[in-house]
Amino acid sequence: MYLLWIVFVIHGTALSLCADPKIVYKIKNVECSANPKYVENLTCSIKAVNWNKATVQYDGDLVVPLYNCSVQFEVFKRGYTNTYHPFLINTTFNVCDILAKRSFFSYGRIWVNLVKDYTNAYHTCPFECADSALVYKSTNIECFPDPAFAVNATCYLKAINWNKAVAYMDCDLILPLTNTSVHIELFKRDYSNRYHPFLVNAVVNLCDIISKRNFLTYGMMFWKVIKKYTNVNHSCPIKGHLLARNLYIDEKLMPNFPLGFYLISLKFFENYADGPARFVGTVKFYVNVKEMVKIKQQ
Repeated sequence: MYLLWIVFVIHGTALSLCADPKIVYKIKNVECSANPKYVENLTCSIKAVNWNKATVQYDGDLVVPLYNCSVQFEVFKRGYTNTYHPFLINTTFNVCDILAKRSFFSYGRIWVNLVKDYTNAYHTCPFECADSALVYKSTNIECFPDPAFAVNATCYLKAINWNKAVAYMDCDLILPLTNTSVHIELFKRDYSNRYHPFLVNAVVNLCDIISKRNFLTYGMMFWKVIKKYTNVNHSCPIKGHLLARNLYIDEKLMPNFPLGFYLISLKFFENYADGPARFVGTVKFYVNVKEMVKIKQQ
């Protein structure tokens, strides 16, 4: 069944350099088409490098895995009437056999020598369809500190691109935090635009996580984010000016959530041995879990 069709228009010229004639095969154009049952988001273009060289940029997403692929390889030569006619080569070879070294067909080996250096297709079959990459883009942020603990609090988002927005936060602590817990809650927005509890409702002691006295999963995820993008990168006590710069939720740290809109609520408490815990403040992240938008390179 027809899967993919790629046409390269190549201009072969003689180049004289120090009386040593050389031949270059400069690509003049490239055309691609695909069976949408197998390949989607197909793009291909050429980029001129110099008078003798142009390179091909190609992208496509497999819809189904490929287990046993063949390539029909044909060469045509343009005549004086500007029409292309068959020229020397018209052959078919099995790509999977070539890559698995079950076949050593000459034109197949030429194809392998190209793909191994310039594509991500240099491995044995099957060619798997990649899962759609998810991103956790922040859409809003809210901060509510207790003025008994923190003042001069600001927090806002800065959009970077379609897939990413980063947070900037500042506040000045009045009282040091020596034994701080974080109540982590996750909510998911439904069709009526209301947020309901979703999977996560945990309390972790931040000081224990930082000091490696506790390794609770959600606490470790939280710690990996704040130590990279804030100045809270040391053991308790925490005091003075707190800041966060370019903070975002890295999809590599997160499990795959269903697509949708979420609210991550972080409530901070200061614990005391001789009395009840006191509320320090709340930070709310509003997040859109979505498929990554492919951004064209300029």
